[in-house]
Amino acid sequence: MQDELFLEQMVRRGTDKSVLIKRILIVLSGLVIIAFPYVTSLSAGYLAGPVLMVLVALMIWILWRRAYREYEYVFTDGNLDVDVIFNRSSRKHVATFDVKKARFIGPADNEQNKGIIEGNFDKVIQADTGLHPEQAYVLLGTLGERTCKLVFEPNEELLKAIKRYNPRGTIIK
Repeated sequence: MQDELFLEQMVRRGTDKSVLIKRILIVLSGLVIIAFPYVTSLSAGYLAGPVLMVLVALMIWILWRRAYREYEYVFTDGNLDVDVIFNRSSRKHVATFDVKKARFIGPADNEQNKGIIEGNFDKVIQADTGLHPEQAYVLLGTLGERTCKLVFEPNEELLKAIKRYNPRGTIIK
């Protein structure tokens, strides 16, 4: 029987500069949308303007909070939980994978298994930073009855733990 194992790792998606650019674009887009009724028709602008302002303000608030993302990988006794954390405040569970049942876990740039990695899947989860494609790994598994591809950036300790639970299906660079 294996010892109980618990590991967690956080990865930040994108850079602070990209988050700032996204937030600026969100606000500018909102201002353009709000100004549109006033520019096109003066009478329609006075009727639709306040309602549109409230809707756009709500959308800006939602998009603003979701522009900054971090992913957390929690590995517990053969199960890999993936969560997304928005704006360092709200958390959403993305998926749980049983790594013992995974078909393939390996580097995303693995040439030998390119046909498997680039196949058709019911769901694709991008939980990597997007900044270091050479560090990205792919886990091919199932969520319920659906085939799923998870792209993530595990550290060395997490990879060793995964290999321990799935030695045949795991490839480490």
